Amino acid sequence: MTARELAGAERERYFQRGLDIYPGWAHYRSRASHRDIPVIMLEPTSYEEGGAK
Repeated sequence: MTARELAGAERERYFQRGLDIYPGWAHYRSRASHRDIPVIMLEPTSYEEGGAK
C-alpha cells in the first residue's frame, strides 16, 4: 500500500464521509479544533511498482 495525505476539497470530501460513517468523529473534531486532523488515503501498490514478492 502507498499512503498519502489528502488536502483541499478531496480531504474535506473524505472527512465528511468519515463523519457519515462514524458520527462520533464530530466530537473528536471539535476537541482537536486547534489543529488539522490528517486524512490519509491508502492505495494499492502493484507488484511492478515495487510491491512485496
